[in-house]
Amino acid sequence: MIKKLSFATIGAILISLGISKTASAALFFSDTGHYYEYVSVPERLTWQEAKIAAENKYFNGFQGYLVTITSAAESDFVNSIATNDLDQVSEGWIGASDASEEGVWKWVTGPEAGMQFWQGSAVPQGSVVNNSYANWSILEPNNTPNTDDGEDFAQISFTGFWNDLASNDDWQVSGYYIEYGGLATVPVYEPTGVLSLFVFSGLGLYRSWQCKLEKKK
Repeated sequence: MIKKLSFATIGAILISLGISKTASAALFFSDTGHYYEYVSVPERLTWQEAKIAAENKYFNGFQGYLVTITSAAESDFVNSIATNDLDQVSEGWIGASDASEEGVWKWVTGPEAGMQFWQGSAVPQGSVVNNSYANWSILEPNNTPNTDDGEDFAQISFTGFWNDLASNDDWQVSGYYIEYGGLATVPVYEPTGVLSLFVFSGLGLYRSWQCKLEKKK
């Protein structure tokens, strides 16, 4: 979106000053006081790549991390922020893993990092622990051994329920969910727009300048 701030004519030269604003896709959830964003990628990415990408993003002064989902209300909200072409929930990595110990599912990102929420495989062998929340699909997690390393990372499937996958699984994981909030803020600057100055003469565009607008995060 470009806002025109002013026009001025000096002799035969027209000066136009405008500002273009950078849009944000992060959405606020009042129950947690955090912001959430879905990032779609054109090709498959590993869980580790998604984790690094999320942690390199900032919003409103908060560092991002792969989402941690600790209630049914939060799960419903996260499932609502992105849909695919079939109006299904967009598949994406979340911040849960049992890579450190098989069957011990923990949140490994964000302020909940290190918190175990699930023990074992699918119900009835497995169950939530520590009065936690989980939203596994039926018969998940199952650590299906379709790779040498099993399935140690969680994703939201198109059904809105969770599934365990290998990080480099052949299954296409084309996005990831970011949560902002709960971590200490960092004084980083983020771009919010571009200030543009255009100078026109009778022959057309004479000169132009642009500079980034940033705010402290």
